[in-house]
Amino acid sequence: MNPWERDGQFQVRLREAVLKAGLAVGKYFRSRDFNVQQKGQEGPLTTADLTANNILKEELSRLIPDAGWLSEETADTADRLTCRYVWIVDPIDGTKEFVKNIPEFSVSVGLCEDGLPILGCVCLPGENQIISGSKMTGVEYLEYSLDDAGNFKTDSYKKITSSLSNRTILTGAVLQVSSSEFRHGMFQDLSGDFSLDVGGSIARKLALLAVGRGDLTVSLFPKNDWDICGGTALVRAAGGTVVDLAEFSERLYNTDSVKSYGLAAGAPELVRQFVEYFKRKKIKLEKKYLS
Repeated sequence: MNPWERDGQFQVRLREAVLKAGLAVGKYFRSRDFNVQQKGQEGPLTTADLTANNILKEELSRLIPDAGWLSEETADTADRLTCRYVWIVDPIDGTKEFVKNIPEFSVSVGLCEDGLPILGCVCLPGENQIISGSKMTGVEYLEYSLDDAGNFKTDSYKKITSSLSNRTILTGAVLQVSSSEFRHGMFQDLSGDFSLDVGGSIARKLALLAVGRGDLTVSLFPKNDWDICGGTALVRAAGGTVVDLAEFSERLYNTDSVKSYGLAAGAPELVRQFVEYFKRKKIKLEKKYLS
């Protein structure tokens, strides 16, 4: 077994690294003082994305110097494919929400071992929350405080008791779904069977699912590995599972392809029931992202 999954101090250092990036992003969010450029169909890129990427690259490289690296804001290379351990990072998941002054965005980090997410940390800078964990240690959900100038208050963490939803019956379950997917009518035929919790950032939704918000997270749009790896690690740490709805299996990370198509996340029995529902209803997945 690797030394990091069970090492509480290592996880504190990981949380500190992600929080450092999250606090930087939070300052940009509150000040609204950032530049925006477009990456074509990939959406906006801001000063905050690049700042967070640089912070995470520096801090995480110190934690495991020989780990591979995959980030939305770093040019990908094949070098990572030779690494047993790989950091998979989204400096801001939900940049569109960030730009629109909507607080539903996140900073997401996952550590993979042989393609499986073993550690995750997701910071919600717009909501002053940070969630981290591993299967060995479980999930820790913390709120933090800022002073009037927006600076982090020392010893301001508030630990919140949490756990994955224990619901066992699919009908009536609360599904966390994407704002854009909801807007495009992807869940119109499902709304009669479920309660829908609509929000931004798939990493944010997965992290909140891991601490008991909602019963399932469902996406019918394509996702990149950096969007979902950190959140997947947290759901797994909470005893849940994340199933690829195109392959009907758990995704293996750090491969040639960084894209997947649709997912269902939650407690294993509830996910199993949703997969059966998905097949029975012949629900279609969108093969390209629609903004």
